[in-house]
Amino acid sequence: MNDVVHDSDGVRVVGVTCTPKKDSTASSSPAAVSYSAPLTVIADGCFSKFRKQFIQKPVETTSHFVG
Repeated sequence: MNDVVHDSDGVRVVGVTCTPKKDSTASSSPAAVSYSAPLTVIADGCFSKFRKQFIQKPVETTSHFVG
């Protein structure tokens, strides 16, 4: 996912833009594609590039994974 798409007022998130993976047979990079939906859920984890856009409080890690 590259970016979120806002409505005309710039208030509500109405979708996302993304760039599909490059096909091995294609000679050029694919163009960005926009998807819109009535509900957009961003689940990108604690290192999300979108976190600063939507959440103003500091990141708090409440669990750990050991593998």
